[in-house]
This record gives sequence, C-alpha cells and structure tokens, in this order.
Amino acid sequence: SMDYLACKAAVAEALRSLAGKNFKDAACFSNVEARILFADDSVAVLSIDAQRPGLFTLPAGKISKRVLSSFCELLRARLKGSKLTDIKMPIPGERVIELIVDAPWPSKPGQSYRLILEVMGRHSNLILVGNDSRMIAPLKPVPENISRVRPIMPGHAWTPPPPRGGIPLEEAASTGFVERTSFDENTALTSAVSGLSPASARQAIAQVKNGLAPDLTSALADMLSRSDGTSGHTYTLAGRTYLSSFPPVEADPDSVRTYSSDRKSA
Repeated sequence: SMDYLACKAAVAEALRSLAGKNFKDAACFSNVEARILFADDSVAVLSIDAQRPGLFTLPAGKISKRVLSSFCELLRARLKGSKLTDIKMPIPGERVIELIVDAPWPSKPGQSYRLILEVMGRHSNLILVGNDSRMIAPLKPVPENISRVRPIMPGHAWTPPPPRGGIPLEEAASTGFVERTSFDENTALTSAVSGLSPASARQAIAQVKNGLAPDLTSALADMLSRSDGTSGHTYTLAGRTYLSSFPPVEADPDSVRTYSSDRKSA
C-alpha cells in the first residue's frame, strides 16, 4: 500500500528513470492494472488494485500477457511514439500522480495528455485526460448513478478528488504547526496533516520518543527528505505489505526488506 510519502518516492524514482523516454506499447494485465512499455524496454506499472495501488517502475521487461481492454487499446493508439515529459504530484498532501505526455503529431503542435493516477484504496483510478482537462477514458468508469458528485466518465471535466482535510505535509514539515498542537496519538496527527498515513504518523512520533529527532517538525522534514526514491523498505503488518522510505518502527524485523532504486534485495 502506498501512502503519500511512498507515492513521492515512487514519483522521484520514475522521474529519474523514465522522463524523456518514448512510449512503445501499453497493455492491461487485469482490469485494475495498466503497464506502459517504453522504447528502451523499461516499464511503468500503474495499479488501481485496492490492495496495492500505486506507480511502480521496472528496469526492463516485455508485455506478453494481456487482457482485452478498450482503455489500453486507446492508450496504445493515443500515446504510441509520444514522449513522457514529466511526472509530478500536483496537489500537496494528496495521492494524485500525473504523467505528462507530449503527443508526436507535427500536425497538432502543443497536443499533450495527462495520465492521472489517483491512489485512494478501493476508490483508486487511472484516467487519460486531454489538454482541455476533459477525460478521454478512465480505467474504471464511475457513472453518475454511482457518484453524482464526481462521475469519472469520458467527456466530463476532470476535477481533483475531494481534499482529505488538514494542512499539507510539506507545510507541516516546515512551519512548526505540529509543535503548536498536542499530539498524543497518531490519529490526531493524521487528522491534522494531509498526506500523513497512520503508519507514517507512528513513525514520526516514535522518532521523537526514541530521541532520533528533536521534535515532530524535524521528524516530518526528515521523512520527506528520505522520500526521494533512491532507497527504501518493504514490510508486512497485519497481513498487508507496505512501502516506506525509512526504517519502519512497528514491523516484524523479519518482514523488513531493504531496496535501492536500481536493485531490490531479498
């Protein structure tokens, strides 16, 4: 599962390894996962699986297994030969990832697309959006009879998911806001700071209690600086696997695995 900090690390890693490369192919392995193959055979995995939504980068691979998907057929038709120019998280504190793509057609200069990944558990989605901000195709359509507030359908204007509340994590890590408030439990901290998962809140509180950081602001700033995608950890807790840019404080030590951006350890 990817929280906001894990998303930031994934974006930083993907930006280093994929930016500037040309799209070669696209395929769906299931109705909750799309894979983009680039000209150098590197692969971006975009998952909306409720158990493991997020952006994952593979150094090299091929697309052989496919399921019939109109979404991926459209991706292939629209994006083949185009260039990935940027990957970013445009909304502080929110798990929204944008892949910015410049289309290759000389007859349409300035044409671009955004492939938007919304990492929101079972509400996650992957949406192709044109440069007029209208949705071209979602991987998981959400018609108006399911959500009148925010339908996810072709032709509708894309709008960000409703904000989670609280101040953005980047602001909390630089303004001293958390020191002006008493946080005895991680639930209060996650409510006050947008983008901070319960696991990351427990990590920040533990750093202060264990003397690894002088205060919560410093702990949050350190966690942000470590979310650069160069290295991290996976661990298992209550039957679920988590990604963390810093050594987890609550996991079974036997379940912790350390990885770097160019190689994962067993």
